[in-house]
Amino acid sequence: MKISKSNLKKLIENFLILEESSSKKYTINFSKATVVVQRLDNDKFNIIQWPADYNGKPVSENNPMPLETIKGKVYGTINAYEVILQEIEGVDKKDKGEFEKKYKFEPDAGYPVILCNVMSKPISKKFIDMIPKDYKSELDDLIPEGHVFLLLVEPRTRRIKRFDFGVFDQSEGGSPNCLKDDGAKDQGILGFSAIGSFVLKDQGIEADLVKKESNYVLTDKSLNDIISKAKNQTQGSPDIDYAVIDGCKHINKAIATAKTNDCAPYNVVPSGWTASLINTFESMYDFITGDQSSSTIPGDSGDNCATMSYKLAYLAKNGNYPGNLDSSILQYPPKTINYVKNNLV
Repeated sequence: MKISKSNLKKLIENFLILEESSSKKYTINFSKATVVVQRLDNDKFNIIQWPADYNGKPVSENNPMPLETIKGKVYGTINAYEVILQEIEGVDKKDKGEFEKKYKFEPDAGYPVILCNVMSKPISKKFIDMIPKDYKSELDDLIPEGHVFLLLVEPRTRRIKRFDFGVFDQSEGGSPNCLKDDGAKDQGILGFSAIGSFVLKDQGIEADLVKKESNYVLTDKSLNDIISKAKNQTQGSPDIDYAVIDGCKHINKAIATAKTNDCAPYNVVPSGWTASLINTFESMYDFITGDQSSSTIPGDSGDNCATMSYKLAYLAKNGNYPGNLDSSILQYPPKTINYVKNNLV
């Protein structure tokens, strides 16, 4: 079969158009923004989604920003250029099957889960902005300081999955089903509440595990690498306090829960205890900082990042959800670290 020069030219043109249209895109989720990078035919990269303007206009495919533009710049303490290149390398390796190594599934073996805390508040600015101006500073004071999240070892691939629960908008990795453009969804305590997003991300790193009796545990170097990776992918690269929970035989249940749920109620102070009945900022503040009549709350009450992360860690360890939780982890999420050490480790 012969092909004329004109037809050959058309075939080549169509191939080039196809190649151009199928250029690869990478989505990198930072704690406070989602960045999208596009690979060009010359293996250079353009940023087509970025939290700030470029050349006076929003960054887009029609107004791309070369990746090299941010080289050497530090945002907070994050070197975004290096993080983006690491994420691109991880995605490319995964697509080539380099990260698809499957390990023998051992149903009686336990694997590690790491519960972490950083000193920040997982509340979107969009949500704060919908609060009346006179109450914004009071609300910010009432939101518990500290953000708790999980790092889970997926047993078959040993890839690290990060789970966050917070009031995130889409630019922060949240589900569009959870937070409306005006910041609010539904009503709750004090006449307002939020719907929190379940965010599960692959961390682009594989755990190095060794067998210890019936459990697989992290090597010291692997643990340090995992924590360092999580630190670099958290805004401000804050110090991370953490507790390692070994012997978790139900991690797949926890991961499945995070994957199949987009949203859950997120209250400034979880519902189900007397704080939910208080309807002024002043009395709520007095309640939070004063003595409580009960030191526990029902396990099925509303959640914040600490209680939701603890529930999933408990599920990964025991295969079911906890009954009651200590109210202190609601008021001050960093206390979850010691709570875990006393109850799950």
